[in-house]
Amino acid sequence: MNEYTTERVTMKNLDSNEAFALGQTLITAKAMEVLHPQEALSSLYLHSRGTSSVSTQNTACGKAIKIATDGGRGITTLSLLGETDLAETGALENWVCGYGCRTCG
Repeated sequence: MNEYTTERVTMKNLDSNEAFALGQTLITAKAMEVLHPQEALSSLYLHSRGTSSVSTQNTACGKAIKIATDGGRGITTLSLLGETDLAETGALENWVCGYGCRTCG
């Protein structure tokens, strides 16, 4: 959830009835530089199917990313592995929707 919506963002595990609540999804500026939006969404999907609140994955360009869900705060953050400065994060949905869209971004 965030200040703009009361909906919870969840990704449904298609093999079970359980949903892993991601909460508000954020992405760092450095992760935006190396990821394509589709790759970010695919990574979130794989993360939501796991059993851990923290996962690491490799991008198509060979960079390692970290996805961490803080269930208590209702936030999932996508960052480069080892990235410690998370001050420059933005809402993932804003980045995805504005990426190359001729009519909205």
